[in-house]
Amino acid sequence: MPAPRSRIFLDNSLSIKGFTPAVSEIVNIIQSDIGRPLRDISSRIDYPDLVTDVKKVVDELSTKERTVKHESGRWYLAKILPYRTRDNVIDGAVLTFVDVTDQRKVDEELGSIRICQGIVENMPEPVLLLRKDLIVEYANKAFYETFDVLAKETLGRMVYDLGNGQWNIPKLKHVLETVIPEKRELLHYHVEHDFERIGTRRMILNANMVSFDEMTEKILLTISDVTRRK
Repeated sequence: MPAPRSRIFLDNSLSIKGFTPAVSEIVNIIQSDIGRPLRDISSRIDYPDLVTDVKKVVDELSTKERTVKHESGRWYLAKILPYRTRDNVIDGAVLTFVDVTDQRKVDEELGSIRICQGIVENMPEPVLLLRKDLIVEYANKAFYETFDVLAKETLGRMVYDLGNGQWNIPKLKHVLETVIPEKRELLHYHVEHDFERIGTRRMILNANMVSFDEMTEKILLTISDVTRRK
């Protein structure tokens, strides 16, 4: 079910003509405010140029959009458009607020992931970024080259399923399912395993939880000192 529309209707002098009930959760506005100038309304959003932008829309018959933060921590897309009557006459402006909090969190997470990828892509050590359900979200170039695998064989798969189950390593499972959730970090964990494509390798695992925001955590797994057993 779509969220109710949050709108304020203004006349050409920027006085309030009307509003939808939902907007009262975003701006301090009540029925007796109809007829009052917009500048007199106490705002709960961080938008100091609101009145200036509305006036510009009315004067220039333009449109404005800006993402603003509410005192609750939620984010809204504030859209200001000229208000047209049924007779297609411009009669003030309409201010609409659209909740974009969830989309902003997604965008911030993707931005953080891209930063992380940029840092680790050219690292000499193989690196995996795992979701908390242990699905591989990212692998760097060194991982593909060291273990002779392709991206299509890696991304979006459970880490234990990589290489036809070659990563179903008991010690790795212990690290990811027991140690990391409790300690959130593990350094210099030695593992030896026989891989089908590249033979037996000795490895040192470093794993830790990384946070992209207050809601999203992932596991960063770095594999160093990958040497062939003599």
